[in-house]
Amino acid sequence: MVANVSMSLAPKITDVAEFAMRKDFNLACITETWLKECIADSVVEISNYSVIRLDRQVVEYVGVCLYKKTVIQTTGLLKSANVARNTKYYGTILGLLGKMPL
Repeated sequence: MVANVSMSLAPKITDVAEFAMRKDFNLACITETWLKECIADSVVEISNYSVIRLDRQVVEYVGVCLYKKTVIQTTGLLKSANVARNTKYYGTILGLLGKMPL
């Protein structure tokens, strides 16, 4: 599943979670999450899924995240997310791009 939640994931997490679980997606890629580091993963938690986030550091909008079923191995995904986090322009998880303002 690839979805744009437009203008923040947090207030829409119940709908996103219900849809992801009902459709039984292995992976769910979300753009325009608008999440910041101060928002805990528990706020956007989906049961039986782990979340990998790339939050925007400078502005309050943009950001991407990937939900994956907890049974899926993530060593490479987490490594890629950490590499992306340390670059000036990031927003790619498994080919998912979030448009980042300069």
